[in-house]
Amino acid sequence: MSNPVSAAIGTQRQFAIQPKSVYQQNLKALSVGNGISQRTDLDAALLSKSLGILGGAIYDESIAADKREREQFTALEAEKLIAGKTPEDLAKFDRIQALQHSDKGYDLTDNPYAMATLAQSIGQVAAASAKERWASENPGTPKSINEAIQSYDGMLQETYGSFKESVRNGVAFDKGFYEGYQRDVLQVAHEAHQRINNEARAKGQRTCNVKLQGLVAGADTMDTEAFVQSFGEITRELQGYVKNSDEALKIIQGNLEVLAENGTSTEKLNAIKNTPYYGSDRKIGDELSFFKYYKKVSENVNYKVADDVYEACRNADGTVNWEKAEERLKALPATALSRGIPQVYLPQYSGDLDGLKPAFKAILPSVGGILSQLGYGDVAEYTSGYRDPARNAAANGSPTSYHLAGDAVDVHLGNLTKEEQETVKANFKPYFSEILYHDAGSGLHLHLGGYRGGLDDRADDTEVTASAYSPDRLDKIRSRLRAKDADAKRVAKERSEAVYNNTVQAVTQAETQEEALRLLDNSGIPLAKQNALRRSINAKFKAINQGNLSVEDQFYLKYEKGKLWTDMATLKEYERQMENEDTEIDDKFQDKANAAARRMNDYWKHCIPGYGKSESKKSETTESPVDNSADALMDEIKTKAVPQMIAKGMTRSEIEERLMKIAPRYGLNAATLLDSLELPNDIE
Repeated sequence: MSNPVSAAIGTQRQFAIQPKSVYQQNLKALSVGNGISQRTDLDAALLSKSLGILGGAIYDESIAADKREREQFTALEAEKLIAGKTPEDLAKFDRIQALQHSDKGYDLTDNPYAMATLAQSIGQVAAASAKERWASENPGTPKSINEAIQSYDGMLQETYGSFKESVRNGVAFDKGFYEGYQRDVLQVAHEAHQRINNEARAKGQRTCNVKLQGLVAGADTMDTEAFVQSFGEITRELQGYVKNSDEALKIIQGNLEVLAENGTSTEKLNAIKNTPYYGSDRKIGDELSFFKYYKKVSENVNYKVADDVYEACRNADGTVNWEKAEERLKALPATALSRGIPQVYLPQYSGDLDGLKPAFKAILPSVGGILSQLGYGDVAEYTSGYRDPARNAAANGSPTSYHLAGDAVDVHLGNLTKEEQETVKANFKPYFSEILYHDAGSGLHLHLGGYRGGLDDRADDTEVTASAYSPDRLDKIRSRLRAKDADAKRVAKERSEAVYNNTVQAVTQAETQEEALRLLDNSGIPLAKQNALRRSINAKFKAINQGNLSVEDQFYLKYEKGKLWTDMATLKEYERQMENEDTEIDDKFQDKANAAARRMNDYWKHCIPGYGKSESKKSETTESPVDNSADALMDEIKTKAVPQMIAKGMTRSEIEERLMKIAPRYGLNAATLLDSLELPNDIE
């Protein structure tokens, strides 16, 4: 039966350039004795016999000579001569010189077989290079198989043309060039067919995924029946664009995650779980564990409940009124605080679950629920159930195994630590007589046998409200409320700090005492902080009005007009980084923050007690300078001392602090010195 590949190749053969006819040797038998009749003369008989022997010897020698010529040069030796050469190199390759200087030790240029073998090998290399070039220049998906073949033929003939002028033995070259042609064409057609199909599948998968995304996005506006019907239709369409069920499941899983992420009900998830998948006997719920989706929906319900309680019990500043909040939490419906065992249907890898006892089969969803609560819902799957005697013996089961009575299952959980194994066993101990974790039968697995009862009473099948999937629901809701309360307190603190910082900046920039006090009275900051700032403002302006400013007073007045705000910003950023656990503070910024904190502490120690109180200390710290000329001293400080400080890596603030301390020792006015100081702009 014709197919696209064979049809395309047939069409190609009609129009493609065909290999030239290969030379065929045509040997005619030697005609001896024509016109000679039998004679009785002995000499004639002897002559005839001698000529026959001579002719045979000549024929044998010609064959032997021809064989020697053939054996003088092989294809392997030809490959050695052209190894590593590009098509461009081969087009310029001097075949005569190569054969003259072969490693045979003698000239092969008069050997026609050597010339032919070399030409054939060059043809093979040329064809191979054409194929490689075509593959590298045509990585995409062709429109059709014919297009791919025609493109390949074009590249092949282009390469052939580049050798046309340099080919001396065209027959041998063509034989090498075209010997793999049919095989290569079939390969090109096959790859083109695969690329076209893969592109079609990928396009179909993308289309189906977009449809599912749109469906999931509008899930809240659709009733469950219509939603699931559309979901099933798209799923069946998707099956036509995938190689296997795993490819389809990846796309389905992604959309289920989005559905769960935005949902507060498991109603649609329950319906999807029962949707047919790859045949009427298989359902999506048989292939996937839905526990993680239910868990996410449960978390969404928790968030919604917590948000509702918060909005009803928040204070004016955003903090939580805990008395009111606790009253609302206690009034929540009991179903919302269920601590039952969720019903989770684990996938079945192998084994006969239908042959289990009815009572055991009925509690399988509870088994899945316990394992899912422990965190194994995504990996757990059944590997064995009821076994007849033959299957039990094949699995190396005990002659008294619970499996024979349909009273046991094996569950694969992956590689668990000893501690994890014991935790699993402890959770099932109240319900089963035999709980083992071993590798007999179906590999390393959990074995549950001899059901005692009790799981029926704890089963919670309220999947529609997702109430069964949050055993600690009340604690989770309360925890979210605490987080909201903490956020509100943090915001209030930041707002208070911002108001205080803005107030300090405003009053220190005020030109008059009256303006500063007015800004302070209208600030709204706590009274204790207001009183401290008020004392500082009154002391500062009193000292200014009386002309009683010390060197330190002048320095800090200059500091509060400029560097103070930079230091406050530095410490604010430092605090932010300290609160971020993912941020590591580097040494340079730590030093910067330390210096800012030191300067601010010195500033507040000075200005809070009041300005105008340190002038008397001036004479106590004054030392006799070596040079009594104040101008000379100031010049020496600016030209020698300051450059040395800069060379040591001191910052602008550190240099100013240092000069403020040393100026009084030499009877210099620190403020005057700092005002006349010109520091480079590139230092901090």
